[in-house]
Amino acid sequence: MARKTRGSLINPNEVTIVHAVAKTARNLFLLGEDSATRTHNSHRKAWIVDILEFQCSLMAIDLLDFCVMDNHIHQVLRSRPDVVKKFGDREVARRWLTLCPKSKKRQKVDDKVQYVPIPPKDAQIDALAKNKKRI
Repeated sequence: MARKTRGSLINPNEVTIVHAVAKTARNLFLLGEDSATRTHNSHRKAWIVDILEFQCSLMAIDLLDFCVMDNHIHQVLRSRPDVVKKFGDREVARRWLTLCPKSKKRQKVDDKVQYVPIPPKDAQIDALAKNKKRI
């Protein structure tokens, strides 16, 4: 028998606490020391922490606890539908455009090319906020 989908278990209108686990591809040690290749990838753990902090600042999700292991990540998350109800259309648009920016700036850091998101302009936020189908 197939397991139930998250959508059938979690009510989006109630505060819910879940334990989520995300594994790396093929269970490889992409976030720590890989004994097969003798490479050290633990610097990637900081990337994961940065991404978690960034995403939690924009979503109505509280990251209660987490642990980044060498080949998987544990997260304890709390949904906040009570917070979402306070968001207006403009706030939803601002958060979305910050998470998924329309454009990025190319820059070099330590001889490596990085693409840094450009914060959304008020006109972009207003245009998206007025589009009721997308909000």
